[in-house]
Amino acid sequence: MNELIKIYKQQPVVVQIVVAIILLVIGWNVYNWAKAQMKNSAEETQGKVEIKQLEKQGVTPSYSDSDFDAMADDLEEAMTGPSNTDDANQVYSVLKKLKNDADFIQLNKAFGLRSSSWDFINPTATDLSTWLRDESLVDVSVINSQLSFQGLSKRF
Repeated sequence: MNELIKIYKQQPVVVQIVVAIILLVIGWNVYNWAKAQMKNSAEETQGKVEIKQLEKQGVTPSYSDSDFDAMADDLEEAMTGPSNTDDANQVYSVLKKLKNDADFIQLNKAFGLRSSSWDFINPTATDLSTWLRDESLVDVSVINSQLSFQGLSKRF
């Protein structure tokens, strides 16, 4: 390690600044990755508890795990790349399929943490809620109103 520091100090100031910036970006991304992993783990645990509580009330997921995986993939596809009205409508269409809170939980579980190939600044994987909030043509308040209209208590 001392050898690396010695080499670093021998470099021109411009190189030192560039190296420092690169290390800061890497550090920032590692921090965001760790934070996302911890949040996802906590949400997954909470989801399992909530699913069991809902099952006791007779509320079960309306679709199979593979259906939820397909819905999550459809959402990712619609939100990857430049936004357009068709993609926003695809997002709304998928979310209109949710019939109860168990569906909401299972869709979030299926989506998990995904990273966008379009986000070069922050390549950290994020959850569905973050993807929706980052999508320029998708209005989360409209989605939450629709979920309420559909009888769900869960919100993004």
